[in-house]
Amino acid sequence: MPLFYSHQPDEEVTINQQFIELDNWIEHFEFIAKELNYLIKLIHILQFKNNFNLELMNKKEENNYLLSLFYDFRNKSENSLECMDIPYDMYYVNQQELYREQYLIFIRGYRKFKTEILSKL
Repeated sequence: MPLFYSHQPDEEVTINQQFIELDNWIEHFEFIAKELNYLIKLIHILQFKNNFNLELMNKKEENNYLLSLFYDFRNKSENSLECMDIPYDMYYVNQQELYREQYLIFIRGYRKFKTEILSKL
């Protein structure tokens, strides 16, 4: 975990915290991608006869889409560091909030979905 120093401007600390948060979200999406692959294999091995396979594939597609979206946002945010003006910074702060909401909505739905699948195995 990076340290923040008293000589750093508040804006720099905020930006660094946003990158840490964004990197954590991306790492979580990457983990979910692996987890979904394992669940798909497990459902296949158990020859589970229901629509879980289709639902798993849909969830995998949604996760991959969000992962790609978050990677793009991470790259754009990184490039924005060169501008460092208030309106531009506020745009990325507001965007970060929208991405946080998308992340939380997906995670809540994924946890519910995964619990449903695991409870039926």
